[in-house]
Amino acid sequence: MISLFLVLSIAATAAEAGSAAGGSSEAEAAPAFPDVRRPLAGEAAMNWTRLRVELTVSSDKSVGAWRDPRDQEQDAFGQLGPALTEAAREVCVTPEHEAGDFVDGDGMLAERLRDGLERWTITETRYHSSGWIELDGVLDARWWLRPVLLSLASTRPVPPLPEAPTGVVVEARGLDFEPCLAPEIRLADGGYLTRAQAVSEEAARLASPVLYVADPADPRAAERAGAAPVFVRAASGGRGRLALEPAGAAELERGRRALAARGRVVVVIDAEAR
Repeated sequence: MISLFLVLSIAATAAEAGSAAGGSSEAEAAPAFPDVRRPLAGEAAMNWTRLRVELTVSSDKSVGAWRDPRDQEQDAFGQLGPALTEAAREVCVTPEHEAGDFVDGDGMLAERLRDGLERWTITETRYHSSGWIELDGVLDARWWLRPVLLSLASTRPVPPLPEAPTGVVVEARGLDFEPCLAPEIRLADGGYLTRAQAVSEEAARLASPVLYVADPADPRAAERAGAAPVFVRAASGGRGRLALEPAGAAELERGRRALAARGRVVVVIDAEAR
């Protein structure tokens, strides 16, 4: 008899596959280019390109082996939720705050985040001949942390986009930079290219302040930054912060606020932590 857990696992996998087939966003496409990942608590990782917390767990091979696979299913399932939610708290939201800072707060925002922590999904279940089971689980961080971005977003009218540039691509590979959902990127003159407060409510609702990729040739970068972006290089980095070199500053002045407000910023960083 097929267990309810197996049915739910198959349904979750099918739902994600259908979403990927019907979606067109850079977060859902199956790329030939690597995603940007950084480790979180335990064995979890934050996929900064797809904006989701990812974790694979396996059942205790001594639990229910050679008896009932439902014991193995329940063992793996019992590990996945707590481990994912613990890891998700470490996601960097702004240079000053991790997700857990907002989860532990008061009011409706914290309540929504705590409720959202329970809405992780199983994307794949693998049954091994020896009896043990592996589960892949994800938490959609963009959806989960959207209320935080909206609480920080700008309410000012969004200026019209210039004909060019259509976006900004920041080269930051090789730097000691830790990604954040809403990083602060400073210009050489001390002003900001982007930060949480520079993003419009519409962009915060539909996308993320920046897109992280490991290669500027990644088609997802062109989807976000458009056909005629300006390319700039970061001189230094830190936790959620980048400082740009002076080159390209003049081009950035044309429509800089409009581009940041719409989230038309791509940051190119190493696929794995250095």
